[in-house]
Amino acid sequence: SSRVQKLFCDPRNVVNTISTGGTMGCGASAASKKPIDTAGDVDDEERTLVLYHGTSMSSAKSISTAGFHPSDSGELGAGVYFVDVENVDKAKRFAHDEFHRVKGTQRATAYNEPALMHCEVHVRRTLTAATSEKVGDWQIRGHDACCVERTSISASTEWCVADPSRIRVIKVDDLRGTHCPWGSYCPYETKNKKCPGSPWRGPCPCKTPRTAAICKRNGCDNPTWNGKPEEYCSRRCRDI
Repeated sequence: SSRVQKLFCDPRNVVNTISTGGTMGCGASAASKKPIDTAGDVDDEERTLVLYHGTSMSSAKSISTAGFHPSDSGELGAGVYFVDVENVDKAKRFAHDEFHRVKGTQRATAYNEPALMHCEVHVRRTLTAATSEKVGDWQIRGHDACCVERTSISASTEWCVADPSRIRVIKVDDLRGTHCPWGSYCPYETKNKKCPGSPWRGPCPCKTPRTAAICKRNGCDNPTWNGKPEEYCSRRCRDI
């Protein structure tokens, strides 16, 4: 029997499609599976997925150079978190909110520049479960990645990849100058029940033009402090 394996019923997520028989959410297959993990379905076939990660532009540049650093915790435990193409707006919202979310932390950035990272993820063994409560310590059970159809805080699919070496960045989108993923409920500008403390004040980052003037110091690519050309981004750059 032949079947085309899909990731959440969308072949755009799978670089090398695989001949199999029957489909389930998160790309898991219903047929020819050994019950080797009671938490969910296991896929033992090698494949390369295209997944998406939302962050700030400064973090995206760092990741593109040095690679991902796994989160210590999360709904699926330690790892690097992604969404599939069906839920790409979820990654865009995460990137959109990053500037506010990391204020006052070591990850705080000077500018609100949301970015969407397109990544190829090479996996051999993946675990698929209905909810995050069921998966347990999937990393130490030999799975490269885990996908759940919902978590305790989200009703949409979420992926977690254990080993960053399996991830390759293929593209980074600057989300400035694009449609706000929150639509008319941008938490920077209006009350949004899903975003505590909103409105956060300040303009929606998606309304910021991508063609902002760049700091005149050689080697610095931050926007100028006042948006005008032939200026510096900060006193620090000016005084170097």
